[in-house]
Amino acid sequence: GRHEIYFPHNYFYDASGVPYMPAIEKGVLYNDHGGYSDIFKGQRSIYKPQGDLAGTVHMVRAVGFSDVCIKEIGLCVESSTEKEYLEEINAILYEAYLHALIDETLERNGLGGSVPRLYEVLATTTTGTPLTSPTQVESIWMTMELISGETLERYLQRKFLAGKIVANTRLLYEVLVQLSYILQVLQSTLLFNHRDLKINNIYVRHHEPGWKKTLVIPEFGSFETELDLVMIDFGFSCISCGSGFLNPRATLLGAGSFFPAEDDCLKKGRDLAQFLYSLQCTYSLQSFVSPAFFDILHRAVTAERRGIVGAHPIDLYMGLDAIGSPMTSARLPASIKYNDGIYLFLRDPAVEVPGCEPCAMLRALKGFVLPR
Repeated sequence: GRHEIYFPHNYFYDASGVPYMPAIEKGVLYNDHGGYSDIFKGQRSIYKPQGDLAGTVHMVRAVGFSDVCIKEIGLCVESSTEKEYLEEINAILYEAYLHALIDETLERNGLGGSVPRLYEVLATTTTGTPLTSPTQVESIWMTMELISGETLERYLQRKFLAGKIVANTRLLYEVLVQLSYILQVLQSTLLFNHRDLKINNIYVRHHEPGWKKTLVIPEFGSFETELDLVMIDFGFSCISCGSGFLNPRATLLGAGSFFPAEDDCLKKGRDLAQFLYSLQCTYSLQSFVSPAFFDILHRAVTAERRGIVGAHPIDLYMGLDAIGSPMTSARLPASIKYNDGIYLFLRDPAVEVPGCEPCAMLRALKGFVLPR
């Protein structure tokens, strides 16, 4: 059956300053309920106001309904003060600001489509009427492009198969070249970190058979791929302060509340280190890719604790416990677990993973000869 169609109480304005009103139909739940947010499939249309000679304004549908994704984030506030509500609302809105800024930045750098296009951010209220207080906000919706595809996690379940060493190596090589370039652009232009880059926070966009794209990557060269990666979920993301601040790496704008504002944001090796860690937790890569390629990845995830006397290099592929302490073993374990430890370890201001800096990864990949 049909679902209720929602209209906001106020106009939105397009890039030319023309008023419009989105109409949103919320559909079926896409993800498993119970996390930070719920993802729904929906429909979106655009209505524009038109007046007549009598001065009456009519809303006329300008664009037909099309599929969208709705990310619904319910407010979770312990107290009922306006200050608490505003802090929670702002933490969510920062995610939307970051998403829009990332989208525009990648578009300007020839990487359009590498994140879902963000449309509108709306709030639902407990009263169903226009807001008079932030305490009346029930949830916030981010409406965005619905990606025709699947998470990289699901894609790899189909394509990254035991015994297919050559094919797996080539596939992961393509993923890492493209992902490293996206991160390099965002770090160099926005001082950006994703801070939650794991295999289910990347989508593979589906295309017709034979589709390809070519990336021209500085100091790497021309790179042709049939994979179209889309980075999603910016609920932990941040932009750092940059030059002119006491701590240039500190957080200027950060989404969510897991990472305090005083945390270092721009840690160049963090995102790829977390991504490669999530891969190792899922696949034990030494059994899935060529020994030479695994050696590149294994060396890349060597972490350092800088400024600490007597600190030894840390092999992330030995694993981390739930509080971020490195595990020790005489040999590489057959498997490691993904838990909060990777977030806690990588946020440590002393920790750096230089081999996972996007530029370093691209240099390592450029020198690798793919198996045939």
